[in-house]
Amino acid sequence: MTLENRNMTFGFEWEFGQISKSRFERYFAERNFTKGFTVDTDASSGVTAEIKTCPLVPCQTSREFMQNLLSHINAIARQECSSVDDIVNTGCGVHVHIGNAPINSNVDPDEFCRASIEAWPRIHTDHAMPFDFEIIRDVTYRYARMQSIINTMLAPSRTENTMCWGLSNLINEILGSRDIQELNRALGGTPSGGKFSAITLAHDPRSYPNREQNRVGTIEFRQHHGTSDFEKSWKWLEFICNLFTHTHNERIGFENNQTSVQETPTNDIFRRGSRNNVQYHLIRSNSGATTRDIMDVTGRSEQSVRRGISEIRDRLEQLGFDRSALVTHDQIANGHRYGDGTDLNGYQVLQTIEAQVSGAELLPENRRGIDSIFASLSDSDFEWWQARIANFAP
Repeated sequence: MTLENRNMTFGFEWEFGQISKSRFERYFAERNFTKGFTVDTDASSGVTAEIKTCPLVPCQTSREFMQNLLSHINAIARQECSSVDDIVNTGCGVHVHIGNAPINSNVDPDEFCRASIEAWPRIHTDHAMPFDFEIIRDVTYRYARMQSIINTMLAPSRTENTMCWGLSNLINEILGSRDIQELNRALGGTPSGGKFSAITLAHDPRSYPNREQNRVGTIEFRQHHGTSDFEKSWKWLEFICNLFTHTHNERIGFENNQTSVQETPTNDIFRRGSRNNVQYHLIRSNSGATTRDIMDVTGRSEQSVRRGISEIRDRLEQLGFDRSALVTHDQIANGHRYGDGTDLNGYQVLQTIEAQVSGAELLPENRRGIDSIFASLSDSDFEWWQARIANFAP
């Protein structure tokens, strides 16, 4: 199936200096503009606030949302500083998080964005299966192979910056990695140990499958210089999305698909002793458990049990399992009649499920699309980046 930019999930983090987190929050609250993003602090040198968006996909709704958000940011910059440029210094960067799974093909991008903006900071999920490891490795390789060109596309302050180390010296390690964990360790070959590489997998839950905090499920691109300009942010996003779509559509084959039996995790997929973890192990049984059973064992309300089920389903998806791994049983299936009680329905995590294994692999060289970072990029976008390269030329 062809992958398009409009199916890619993403989130932005813009770093700013001079204006504090509390001042940003007060400004947004006064204007009743508070949905779809959060304002955090950051320990980086010269950074006083970091603004993070909810998960989005490229479409008209996300464009308008980002334009509106950055318009507000520039307005407070003009109000608090002598120039918009004053809130961006060499310590600031723009980080783009690409979701490790696109949205499902039957999901409308604009509807997804509207729901995500409304739900944030809760995660709104309508995702397909996570990207195959081969796709992530190939994108990382292509980026590392042309690191010197990427350096010319961005401000010189972001070359060999301690917060976004380049990857050109890691090509052999990247190509030699066999799974996400090994690729994550390969990126640890930078002086920062991987946390501050130009690309980091620290937010992909498959890198640390037993860590609850790594729920976000993203591949982070950290090299872009700080900006509050919408066009620069959007062009960088489109450039990154194109890396994924070109690799998926032109360089990877999915010809070895086969059915395999997967066993759902027997270990802890949430923090041990947490209600979610207890609930998970309770329903991962031959017959599952009723809502009433779960309420008794966890002390949760009926509504909280349902919320826990959603979080368990999301976690299983992040670990590579289809949504069918978690089954809902109605009251009739549990031997009751409708009206006996709303807490007599039940849930079950199947111990084993049949799954399609993609068998994704690089196409033979004579059938594989070229590995240039500019491959499949539109003429207009290519010319835009050439103008940026000329702008940064000494």
